[in-house]
Amino acid sequence: MWSWGWGQWTAPEQDPAKPYALCAWLWTRSPDLCNAPKAIGDTFTQSRTEGQLSVLTPGEQCVVGQDVLSNDAIQKLQLLTGERDTAFSALYQRLIESRTTPVSSSDVLAAERAIVAQAFKGSRAAYITELRSVHASVTIARGILGDQLRRCEG
Repeated sequence: MWSWGWGQWTAPEQDPAKPYALCAWLWTRSPDLCNAPKAIGDTFTQSRTEGQLSVLTPGEQCVVGQDVLSNDAIQKLQLLTGERDTAFSALYQRLIESRTTPVSSSDVLAAERAIVAQAFKGSRAAYITELRSVHASVTIARGILGDQLRRCEG
């Protein structure tokens, strides 16, 4: 068993939580390796099954509450971003931010209409052609517009 990340060799690596994180990491592998409940105290959740990846059904990458982030959604956005991690991060951020800053579909559609009017001289066909040329769909574009609107509101 080997893990990186617990060393503290430079000033930026000095984190008072690292020993507790290490203890929790060891404890999840075997309670004999470190007594995390005692070391961390009452704030430590002692469940060794809560949050396990085995609760994900095939095709799911992540679940937050009742919201699911699917591998399919990540793969579709990856065609645009070029990187799976970038696509995952963007969609995960959307999932989290949507809970605190919802954006109405009417606002997204209004933003889309404005873009089509300004950048594509009112041609929806030209807009869709451009989306396809960058491996995006209307659904992906609307998601991104919603993200931008959320950031303007937040």
